[in-house]
Amino acid sequence: MRILTVKSEENRHTASFTIAHQRDGYLPMRATLYRDYEKQGDGTFWAMQSAACIASSYSQAEKDETRRLNREPALQDGEIVQIEGGQYRVRRLGDYSNCAIFDPIHEDIAEIDRLRGAERHSIQERGVSTHCLREFDRRTTELKFAKQRQICAVQLEGVGQQVAL
Repeated sequence: MRILTVKSEENRHTASFTIAHQRDGYLPMRATLYRDYEKQGDGTFWAMQSAACIASSYSQAEKDETRRLNREPALQDGEIVQIEGGQYRVRRLGDYSNCAIFDPIHEDIAEIDRLRGAERHSIQERGVSTHCLREFDRRTTELKFAKQRQICAVQLEGVGQQVAL
């Protein structure tokens, strides 16, 4: 699991990473991690795409950063990363300045995913029809999203906000 750090003045050349482009054949997008997406204090982690700049000369730190980014694999949509001790799933938004958001992974949801995978494998071994597998996937996805909505409602209630989910 990759560990990401929020960009600051001290780590501006070591906090960058790349995110795979949604179209095949395109170069990955270079980005840095920030906190507070929609408003200050919301705690949402997000990636801002770094624009390409041409300079007459580059510092050694900039050269080292480019080499590091070329060696590291790009983050994929849905990949799990660690930020400040918590686990987050990459949600790529597209080729925009705000190219990705990192959604927190709660243990309940991770457990649903784990059980879903085990059950699906068990069902496939029994030779069940593809229609039944699709229905199983639909119902377990509904369960997962219901749990996510419940977690969001509790978090918003704790902050004193009311949002209809």
